[in-house]
Amino acid sequence: KSRPPAAKLIRSGFRVYRRETRSRRPRAGLLLYDLKDAENPLELAFQQRYGNIVRHQWFGDGFMMLGFSEGFLVVISTHISEIGEELFSGRFHHKQLHDVAYVN
Repeated sequence: KSRPPAAKLIRSGFRVYRRETRSRRPRAGLLLYDLKDAENPLELAFQQRYGNIVRHQWFGDGFMMLGFSEGFLVVISTHISEIGEELFSGRFHHKQLHDVAYVN
């Protein structure tokens, strides 16, 4: 069964979640899924030191900017060939982050 191109697949739906790891500490992640194939989601987990995902913003052709509670900003691509890679990450706030914005 063939899948549609990544941007169309991923933009169909997503869910931000927290799950417990073996150490019982919650871990932030993103569950990306195709609404036509919800049984086969793509799960992306992020470093615990980033904190919880507080905001996300889609931009460009399949890119997503994620803001984390510990002040980190991470940019990922949702193209299948780049899934699992952080294109950019940095800590811009040392106490916490509340929102992110993208202006084209």
